[in-house]
Amino acid sequence: MNTPGNDSKFNGINSDCDTLRELLPAYSIGATDEAETRLVESLLAECPEVANDLQDFMQLSDAMTYTAPPVALPTALHDKLMAAVAQRQATPSILPSAPQSGPTPKTTVRWLTPALARFALAAAAILLILNIVLIARLFNLSDEQQQQEDEIAQLSDELAKQNQFFAALAEGQVKRIDLQSTNGDMLASVIWAPTSTTALLVSNNLPLLETDRTYQLWFIQGNQPISGGVFRVNEAGQGTFIFETPAPLDQYDALGISDEPMTGSETPTTTPIAIGST
Repeated sequence: MNTPGNDSKFNGINSDCDTLRELLPAYSIGATDEAETRLVESLLAECPEVANDLQDFMQLSDAMTYTAPPVALPTALHDKLMAAVAQRQATPSILPSAPQSGPTPKTTVRWLTPALARFALAAAAILLILNIVLIARLFNLSDEQQQQEDEIAQLSDELAKQNQFFAALAEGQVKRIDLQSTNGDMLASVIWAPTSTTALLVSNNLPLLETDRTYQLWFIQGNQPISGGVFRVNEAGQGTFIFETPAPLDQYDALGISDEPMTGSETPTTTPIAIGST
């Protein structure tokens, strides 16, 4: 038989466990203040049944943080939350009587507890951040897709031009320009077709450059050099370079090759090591 003292102690434990149950959702996502946090941690050992729910809340919190789609409550946790809400709604409220002139419709107001309200707000904030991240990622993917499509279109255009050049080469409809050093040594040759805007440079004897240097091809018209692009050769001085021509090469006075920085130059910064008249 329970004594009045035991009943009082039992009721006190139940009250503490109810408090713990209310604070547990907010505690699981760090939404409790310092006093509430200390209270929760002190009551966990006294209310093992309620403490068992903590793991469910923690899993739900992690799921909301690290996954984009909305997360459904575990069945057991859903039932416990619904039972807690039903119990709170069933608890009678004692209000002072007030004179009434006539029948007044009954209005039921359902309030969230402060702890559950903080939990709901924190969860909504997490989902809002996830939505913003997903939208930003969607725009990034769209930009990346557009960039890839542009690159594919550019490569397709270059491939078509190269095919046109090699078709002219196969038919023998090409011309050749030899580029020589000041000593008369042939260092490279340019093969081009009047019907194509693509040309091919073939090198056999160009010296190997330092790793931070590159060769740059120039179209020379009067005193105005126009860059044709940069290229490198292997240790044997051999290399090939497919490039685009702004105009048929016989419209220029000469072609030249100079030693330039890796990124190339707007105009030659060194004396051309190879020149070829068109």
